[in-house]
Amino acid sequence: MYFIRDNLVLRNIDGIFLIVDIEDKYYSDRKRIQRINLIGSVLFKFMLELKSFIAEDLYQKLVPHIKNFNINMEQKIRDDIERFIKSFEKIKFIYSDDKLDDKKINNIIKEESVDSEVNHTDWEALNDYWYKRRHPVDGGMELTPNCNMRCIHCYMKETMEEKCLNTEQIKLIIDKIAAKGVLFLFFTGGEILTRKDFSEIYVYAKRKGLIINLLTNGVLINEELVKIFDKYPPANVSISVYGANTASYNLVTSTRNNFDRLMKNIALLKKYNIHTELKYIGMKENEGEMESIKKIAEEYGTDFLSAFQLFPTLKCDTSIYKHRIDNSEIVKIEKQNFERVKMWSSNVNRENPYKNKENVPLFKCEIGMTTFLIDYRGFLNPCNKARIEEYNLLYDDFTIAWKDFAKFKKILAPKNEACRKCDYFSICSPCPMINYMSTGDYSTPPKIYCDLAKKRVEEFSKPEYDIYR
Repeated sequence: MYFIRDNLVLRNIDGIFLIVDIEDKYYSDRKRIQRINLIGSVLFKFMLELKSFIAEDLYQKLVPHIKNFNINMEQKIRDDIERFIKSFEKIKFIYSDDKLDDKKINNIIKEESVDSEVNHTDWEALNDYWYKRRHPVDGGMELTPNCNMRCIHCYMKETMEEKCLNTEQIKLIIDKIAAKGVLFLFFTGGEILTRKDFSEIYVYAKRKGLIINLLTNGVLINEELVKIFDKYPPANVSISVYGANTASYNLVTSTRNNFDRLMKNIALLKKYNIHTELKYIGMKENEGEMESIKKIAEEYGTDFLSAFQLFPTLKCDTSIYKHRIDNSEIVKIEKQNFERVKMWSSNVNRENPYKNKENVPLFKCEIGMTTFLIDYRGFLNPCNKARIEEYNLLYDDFTIAWKDFAKFKKILAPKNEACRKCDYFSICSPCPMINYMSTGDYSTPPKIYCDLAKKRVEEFSKPEYDIYR
């Protein structure tokens, strides 16, 4: 007799069938997301329906669904079912020990020795498949604009007190995006943990088979919450670290006594082996502290990221730029990062693909292709900066809205747009929305971004970087 675990969810992602284990801690690398074919998905549904079964049960349920079945097919079908069962046993999705009761089966924890490459899923090919079909596979959701801190660089500072969706409304939207075939979802804010119903929302999304990333300042994490993460692990907890010590942290966040709380919470996440990354958000108030924060990440065994490009608020307040590190200093910091050096050096000599072209798109990014953001009011947006109020998922259809978002790639840039003829294009990421928030014009970039691109080209085009080209 075989038993199937009840924490497995079958997802149909635009015709690609994947099984998500909602208790798996290793989804940050995607390797343990199991892909199966159409017949496999049918067998899996039978397993879930039966809960306990033998191979003959699956055979008897499957045969009526096979067109033009004849007796010569019998042995092959039985062999295929046996192989399918054995493959599921190998990755511990099912168990053959009839001495295990349901509670024990559901509480079994996967060991590190489990083969994480069983399905050999080609994610590059899948991502290309979804991109070509404009399938929204990867999205974000703002749970709230509210926050427990008042960071000096926050792009949502004017909306912090605004009303947000209630619990049932968020669940309704989660139902819609899961039905649409979204696989990856990040929760952001504001600060997501200011919601008293966060745990309820989080577990609901996990049980839908969504693979969740969390963006947080980490201060409100507690042991009760981490125990939930231990049972239903996020793919990643991404924590913004605004300083390497109490003084700089307080200066950025306009709070007191939160730095020590954050360090305790990072240690708590490590204790429960929750995949975590620490992000250094560089600005003048914490300039020079990147290496210290990187050492904190190394101490706790977390991933580490850095970012420097602050941008205006959603209501176009550009005063945030005064906190931005000088472009020359940003390039100096990037010179110490092997991945950045490799990326900029390999791109620096590439020609601008839009030079001398007639019909140049205004949006030269991947807007409306595979990613989206749902804001705290329920509006579906084609990215986190392009905030539009055309479709609200409380009452509008996701499919209709997504189909309409194809229009953004069809908007043409004006003939005199600077980016279409810029020699620094290959080392820049021009964004019409940042342009608008900064200059009031979608096709006019802020000088501060153009200057950074120029300084990168000047540095990384030097002969000493030829080895990376």
